[in-house]
Amino acid sequence: MRSTFKILFYIKKNAVKSNGTAPIMARLTLNGAIAQFSLKCEISPAEWSPKAGRAIGKSATSQQLNGLLDNFRASITQHFREISDREASVTADSHF
Repeated sequence: MRSTFKILFYIKKNAVKSNGTAPIMARLTLNGAIAQFSLKCEISPAEWSPKAGRAIGKSATSQQLNGLLDNFRASITQHFREISDREASVTADSHF
């Protein structure tokens, strides 16, 4: 059986802090099961692209944040592939 897997990054707009930043969240979807958690990073909503799920611009801060998001995505994807190579079926309950 083939597993479906997706990673989405978004900001929590309803939790904007007093300094004007919002926490960046990750949502993992595995065979329809959803896990959401904070990445412990913050960004101004004006500097976030909801469609791309990334920071906007070429500033050092934006590039550093986008690099962090890329590394996180690559790490999670690698773990998923390793588990799916070992086992016939991957579930959110058993591994993530």
